[in-house]
Amino acid sequence: MSHWTTIFSGGIIRLWRMLVFFLLVGQGFSLAKRDVTLKRTESLQSIEVPFDPVKRILEKSVIRLQSTVHGSRTLTDSIIQNDFLINDDLTGGSNQDGLSIAMDGQGNFVIGWYEFRNGDADAFGQRFNASGTPVGQNFRFNQDATMKWQGDPAVAMSAAGGLFGSFIAAWEDRRDCNSDVYIQRYDNNGNPLDTNFRANDDGTRTDQRGTAAIVKPDGEFIVVWEDWRNDWGDIYGQRFSAQGIPIGINFKVNDDIGGTQYGAAIACDSLGNFVVVWMDGRNGNWDIYGQRYNSQGVRLGSNFRINDDPTTQVQWAPSVAVAPNGNFVVVWEDQRYDSMADIYGQRYNASGVPIGANFFVNDISESYQNSPAVAIDRSGNFIVVWADYRNGNYDIYCRRFDANGNPLGASFRVNDDITAQNQTSPVIAITPNSDFWIAWSCGRNLHTDVYVQHYSSAGTPIGNNFKVNDDSASSQQRVSMIAIDGKSNYIVIWEDERDGLFRTDIYAQRLDSLGNPMGNNFRVNDDIGNAYQFYSSVAADFVGNFTCAWTDGRNASYDIYAQRFDQLGNRVGVNIKVNDDLVNAHQWYPWVGMDSMGNSVIVWMDTRDDNAYDIFAQRFDNNGNPIGANFKVNDALTGSQLYGSVAQNRAGYFVVAWMDNRDGDYNIYAQRYDANGNPIGPNFRVDDDQSGNYAGYPAVAIDNLANFVVVWEDSRNGNTDIYGQIYNSYGQRIGNNFRVNDDATEEDQYSPSVYTTSDGRFIVVWCDWRYGDGDPEIFAQRFLLNGIRIGSNCLINEPDTFNYCHQWTIGQSVVCNNDRIAFAWTDNRRHKGFDIYGKVTDWNLVEIDDTFDSSLSPNLYFVVYPNPTTGKITIALTNAGSASGSFNVCLFDACGRLRKKFVASSNEHSVSCNLSNLAKGVYFLTLDTGDEILSRKIILR
Repeated sequence: MSHWTTIFSGGIIRLWRMLVFFLLVGQGFSLAKRDVTLKRTESLQSIEVPFDPVKRILEKSVIRLQSTVHGSRTLTDSIIQNDFLINDDLTGGSNQDGLSIAMDGQGNFVIGWYEFRNGDADAFGQRFNASGTPVGQNFRFNQDATMKWQGDPAVAMSAAGGLFGSFIAAWEDRRDCNSDVYIQRYDNNGNPLDTNFRANDDGTRTDQRGTAAIVKPDGEFIVVWEDWRNDWGDIYGQRFSAQGIPIGINFKVNDDIGGTQYGAAIACDSLGNFVVVWMDGRNGNWDIYGQRYNSQGVRLGSNFRINDDPTTQVQWAPSVAVAPNGNFVVVWEDQRYDSMADIYGQRYNASGVPIGANFFVNDISESYQNSPAVAIDRSGNFIVVWADYRNGNYDIYCRRFDANGNPLGASFRVNDDITAQNQTSPVIAITPNSDFWIAWSCGRNLHTDVYVQHYSSAGTPIGNNFKVNDDSASSQQRVSMIAIDGKSNYIVIWEDERDGLFRTDIYAQRLDSLGNPMGNNFRVNDDIGNAYQFYSSVAADFVGNFTCAWTDGRNASYDIYAQRFDQLGNRVGVNIKVNDDLVNAHQWYPWVGMDSMGNSVIVWMDTRDDNAYDIFAQRFDNNGNPIGANFKVNDALTGSQLYGSVAQNRAGYFVVAWMDNRDGDYNIYAQRYDANGNPIGPNFRVDDDQSGNYAGYPAVAIDNLANFVVVWEDSRNGNTDIYGQIYNSYGQRIGNNFRVNDDATEEDQYSPSVYTTSDGRFIVVWCDWRYGDGDPEIFAQRFLLNGIRIGSNCLINEPDTFNYCHQWTIGQSVVCNNDRIAFAWTDNRRHKGFDIYGKVTDWNLVEIDDTFDSSLSPNLYFVVYPNPTTGKITIALTNAGSASGSFNVCLFDACGRLRKKFVASSNEHSVSCNLSNLAKGVYFLTLDTGDEILSRKIILR
């Protein structure tokens, strides 16, 4: 536990709240007519190390203080249980793959890979000294805050004396939506030099991926990749100075027009001359091609074909190594004799002249071999590694060759585990004294880790296999849904990868009304195979019986399965298949509703009638018996109907909502049903926008009087917002569609869910990107029955403590009764993969980003983004014209000391402020109109 987490625990936090409050009042603050919470934030380090599990904290306090202006105010902390971890896994791990390795002239080396300890794919690395001792911890190459893919990194080091230990990493990066090649430079202590920068200079939105890189002896470095700017895959490259300055522009390596090229590899000699190889489709089948360059990047000759077979069989996945004198060897996968690929090689002299013919590398040919890599020492001896299926699963094999291409003994197995799990993606580097290091992706722990083995120059293993990645208990838990029973107990369900490779299971956790666990996590699906289960849903009756449903891959196609549990969490019967079709159709994305007596309805997407999806449903009685057969919900015979949701009230009435393109564009449709499952009227359209804009991913909630509300994603304003529509119990609209999110940005909001109380209040929760940094947060908005807002949008999760701390949700992420609200979402704050987090509050929920609202000018408010920030912030004013004149803007630190002050005009839509000269920490930004003060908490990291 960190120092600050210890300080901010228990009762001390209440004293801290009062101290900050009085400091603020002492600076002349006057509080608006709303409850304010100044609350504890978990202090997590923003470095790539495993953290202890987040402590579950029960925190509820009410402090009454006297304001200097507005009289008596109540400072209410509405939090019953603050952000808390729900999944209890202590084993398993995230997956690591896509390895590369580089070594300098002293034998220091670095390994790169991509992995999922932060939930989404990031590019990681680890440094080692020449003895193989890790230098520091695993570290992340990409610096962005997004949830986008970063993968398949290439690392490169220089053999030059003045550059020992320095290196570069290049990888595929989707932070801008398409794939680009990004680079990061590091000094010889592993410190990043500047920030990530893009290698490809095209102005298109096409993809660049499959990176490879070298650092020349003079420090200049070159990155190559496959590039789709010309509508088919080409091999492109870019030279950079040792300082990271581009030398010229991107250059195309392959010299044909119209073929497709993939999988580039690159290597250089001691003078900086270099060779690029790749797989090439110019001849109508896949061959291996190469191109030589001098040290200035001038092409030497033209592209040349490397494989010499006369067949039209496939050759792919090349690797190349160049000796200091310029001789080089290329290896690849080859199907020239049968569909079980072998590893072949070809030697060349420094002038690019082939030495002999293609040669056979592996010495056992009755199995699959793939993913070869090659390294060469100063004398021209070379070593090839590959993944080999000769033992019934993939192992890593290696074979040594002398400088004349003669095998030095037979191939041998590298991995020392005795499991039947696969080992893949090997890479190799040779030291100056011809020792060598092999790294690969290893499945021995039922997830893929990075393992390494050291060998002497004679091929004798030095020590045992050892693991490189330092994450633990980092398997993925994601896509949670939550339900509530009549006793205010909760059930949270999610998809979970803790049980190993090639399977995803459904896990659940029961919680009491305070959010405390009732027992441990338990697995819902009862199959024992390597199937995938995902998109789960849950609903509970009044006494606490509950039903779970999910998408299940145990059969030939995806089906909907369900499992009932009693009020004590005991399994009732076995998993049952919900869909009753006899065809090999796909069923997808179930949603469960349940009445107070335990009767339930499950809806899902279904392709049984044609290739397009329809919304189907099945009713069950309170003993879990099907009531009738599956029935189709949508009455349209055309288009696709997707992502249905259902809500059922205490009496059994239910409403289904879904996205529907029967009219050509995706709109939101719904259908009402009585307690006997009879449709009430036809399908009806919910969204009222007639401009052909997208509307999708709806959620629905219904109260005990059968009034209901539908919410969805809506693009009518250009970006994606959350919209809603209220209906009375007769299915009549109450007002028009309304926008739920109140931000003034052009950022997107996604994946809403909604829940109602028995008295008609409702709350909407969604994923929100308003801070503009590509990192989503969980926001909420409360409403009265008639749609009047209760306060403004609230940030639900604790503020981020590092720039890629992600919170997101799909499906039912909020439930409530007349007293309490419970939330569940997916969260990566522990760096242990995605976890499931929850929060329990009461209905006095205040703006958790510490908003000081006022009833004096309810249309005047402002947004600060990005928040958290590393320096510059933008203050966006909304409806500033409702107040005249100018505003005093002040920034205070957590001790109440004034740090910045300036004036903003009511005519300005936004103003900027640079905080980079301030210490990292928590600040409070206030906007003073003279009649009121609005405030935002700012986190500077």
